[in-house]
Formats: sequence, structure tokens, C-alpha cells
Amino acid sequence: MRCYTDGCLVEVGEKDPIPLVGFQHDLCWIDDDGVPVDYGRDGDDVAGIDGTVTLSFANGQKVQISGEGRWAQRYGQLGGGIVNMKVHSSSGWEGTAMYELTGVHHHRYFPIARFTV
Repeated sequence: MRCYTDGCLVEVGEKDPIPLVGFQHDLCWIDDDGVPVDYGRDGDDVAGIDGTVTLSFANGQKVQISGEGRWAQRYGQLGGGIVNMKVHSSSGWEGTAMYELTGVHHHRYFPIARFTV
């Protein structure tokens, strides 16, 4: 279930922004050697993330972004954090991005509950 998606594609020039209508992700935690690793409870072996995200826009265009990155800021007791990514897209551009993965109990990214309410 999607809770919140906000954003748009803004092309160079005086074109109208194209609303973002979908976001899919296939990411995994990686260790210092770039090998996939389980987050466990506290992410002790995690150095960053690797994988792809796919953005879908109101005009039917889809852009796949692949990347790998390392921690920029860990969230400690909250779990997850911000990762500085080197990325490239299916439309041909390359650059950097910041990804944020955070949560309490997500079956894939945080499989061990950190606390209960």
C-alpha cells in the first residue's frame, strides 16, 4: 500500500512539470564489499544500499534508476538512514542522489522488529 507519493519530472526549458504517479523499488542492503547483507536488528553489517527504482509519470513515461551508495547519515535507534548514491538512468543520464530508507518493521528492509507499540 502506498502512503504518499509526491514529485514530478521537470524537463529543461519551459515545459510543464509531469506529475509522478508511481514508485517501485528493488533495493538491498550491502556490506563494505558491496555484497548483499541482511539488516538484522540494528544494521551492524550494513554499509549502504544497491539496486533500482522505477518512476512512473502521468504521461506514461517510466524511468528506471540504478545505483549504489554508502551511508551519509545513519539513524541509530530509529533504523535505516540516508545513503549517498551514484546513479544512472534508463534514459541515459548519470549523477548522484540521496536515498532514505527508514522504518520500524518492514518485511524486506527491517525484518526484525525494533520495538512494539
